[in-house]
Amino acid sequence: MRTKLKAAIGSLLISGVLAGAAVMPSAASAHGNTGPLCYGNENPYGWLVSAPNAGAVAYFYYNEAFRIKETIVVAGEFWSLGHSASSYPTDYWVYTPSLRCF
Repeated sequence: MRTKLKAAIGSLLISGVLAGAAVMPSAASAHGNTGPLCYGNENPYGWLVSAPNAGAVAYFYYNEAFRIKETIVVAGEFWSLGHSASSYPTDYWVYTPSLRCF
């Protein structure tokens, strides 16, 4: 009886994993980061910096996609680390209010 129970539980676990894999979109693992997707909200562009409150290194355009990896607070201001469509795969910091997230 124990063997049948173990086999039934194992079968359920395997079925659950396979069902989860079928529902999971393939694009989710294709991206190095699955954080929130936001868009540039500064016209004509926002600044990408190497560290919060540092000088600009690059920029991203209004409406350009930006994937957030993490967000922190520095001196009462929100900064998000991530990459834009044009800076991928390099991550930069962005002043979070420069982003529009849904």
